[in-house]
Amino acid sequence: MIKPLVPIAFILVISSAAFAKPTQASSQEAQEAHQLALFAKFDKNQNGHLTQEEFVHSIASNLFEKFDQNKDGRVSEQEYHLHAVDKDRAKQEYPKIDVTKKGYIKFTDVMKYAPFIEELQTAFSKIDTNNKGYITLQDLPDLTPNN
Repeated sequence: MIKPLVPIAFILVISSAAFAKPTQASSQEAQEAHQLALFAKFDKNQNGHLTQEEFVHSIASNLFEKFDQNKDGRVSEQEYHLHAVDKDRAKQEYPKIDVTKKGYIKFTDVMKYAPFIEELQTAFSKIDTNNKGYITLQDLPDLTPNN
């Protein structure tokens, strides 16, 4: 079985880490304010729900921003490999994302790479356990490791 480029567990942690329940070191009010602000950022139409499209775009965008170390709007092969969980797989996958062989990938390249998008869609399905077609802030805390 081929390992996913970004393991689903990692995607779930990234998507839920910011929504984690408050720790003893942080105030509950501050944590709740942070959760609401981040959810609002992800919720593009501000309806209180994240659709699969909003979820995929937001998580992909967050990961892209983390990989883009120098914040130039591109992820070089070096930046990509720096964050890759499976380095060998990353060597195989990078050229598939950089289809025009320009030596870097842009966010639009990532969004066109079907295997990655499918992984995010699978992660969404794992969160949307009731098959509502959307998730709410209340759906996310259950993914935190502290539960």
